[in-house]
Parts: sequence; structure tokens; C-alpha cells
Amino acid sequence: LKKAIEINPKHVQALNYLGYTLIEMNDDLDEAEKLIRQAYKLKPTDPYITDSLGWVLFKKGEFKESVKMLEAAQKLKPDEAIIAEHLADAYMRYSLLDRARQMYIKAVSLETDEANIVKIRKKIANIDTLTHPVQVAPGQNPVAQERKSASEEPEPQ
Repeated sequence: LKKAIEINPKHVQALNYLGYTLIEMNDDLDEAEKLIRQAYKLKPTDPYITDSLGWVLFKKGEFKESVKMLEAAQKLKPDEAIIAEHLADAYMRYSLLDRARQMYIKAVSLETDEANIVKIRKKIANIDTLTHPVQVAPGQNPVAQERKSASEEPEPQ
């Protein structure tokens, strides 16, 4: 890819792909941002490049700008699971739990890879736990209650 960029410094797919690869490897986020910004300048309406820019900003902790970019990417390509998931992750950082949950549900509906579906469903379950914690009566020990319930189950035969 670096060779492709050396040959053609305006090769937007190579710039974006290399930048996104650096993000996923969690390696040199500044270089990743530089490459993706180059691609974004050349093609600001590409949803995947816009997503990559939002994602690198997220990884760098620039959450406000990240949300803006990821929302723009989602508007450009509303039927892309990874963009929906990235936006949901950004909403989670802002504790916008309802928005995050809705976007995770959308991501699940768009995702085709079963492993990713399981991963996203765990994120939804995490939100559900945060928004609907298990109710414990005053003076009740939830761990002891759980042990009691487990001991009351009949033995398998």
C-alpha cells in the first residue's frame, strides 16, 4: 500500500485502507489520521473514508469531532453495519445510551457475520444492564440469593 501511495499520492482507497489498518492495529494513530485526512480531502463524500476519520478521532479520544464525522458517515451510508457500530460506540462514550442502543440494534440488523452479531449483542446487553440494573431488596444479599436458587435446582438424573 505504501508503494501504491508513493506511485499515486492521491490513491484514496490506499490512503484510507492503510490508515484504517493502522487504527485496527492500534499503531501510530497520528499517521493513520494523516493518511485518512489526505483521503478525506480528496473524497469528502465517501462514507468509508468519513467513517475512518471518525473512528481514528474516536481512538484518539476526540469524541465530539468523532461523533460529528460518524454521524455524517452514517447519513452517507445508512445500511453499513460497521459504520452503525462505530457511531454506537461513540454515543456510548457520551453516555447517550438510547441512541447507542438504537444504533447497535441497527448494526445487528445489517451485520452478516455471526461473530460480529454476537459481539454487538453483548454491547446491547451491557446497555440494558446499565439502564435496567437488577433490583435487590434492602438487606438482601444478591450473591447469597443466587447461591440459594442454584442449590434449589434439582440434580440432573
